[in-house]
Amino acid sequence: MYDSVVIAGVLTSLLFSELTGLSAGLVVPGYLALSLHTPLRLLSTLAVALLSALGCRALSEYLILYGRRRFGVQLVLAFLLSALLGRLGPTLGLPDVVGVLVPGILAREIDRQGVRDALLAVTAVTAATALLALAAGYPLL
Repeated sequence: MYDSVVIAGVLTSLLFSELTGLSAGLVVPGYLALSLHTPLRLLSTLAVALLSALGCRALSEYLILYGRRRFGVQLVLAFLLSALLGRLGPTLGLPDVVGVLVPGILAREIDRQGVRDALLAVTAVTAATALLALAAGYPLL
């Protein structure tokens, strides 16, 4: 069941990217659509992605980061921030993030396209994916 929503997100993301030139990350919209019932979790994911993108930008002042290396650093930063949130989150009343790789992939899109365009793309494709899943009879909420 959940696999179908993720695949629908991939297909919707590909179509959106072809039509607009903006990317939402291939698997990100499907996983976010599956987590719409926990808005704080979505906000935690977004916060980790933003901090990872900013951290990578700061590190690039001191390191040569481009291509795969830059993406790898974004994934590692997102993973470390997610782990930190996992340890401190219950104490502070904050939820975990969505998935293991989702914040890192989202950080890459933020870094490549800017915050506004990345959030626009992710919001639009996630909403379209959720609507497709609901139309197909998958209970998301």
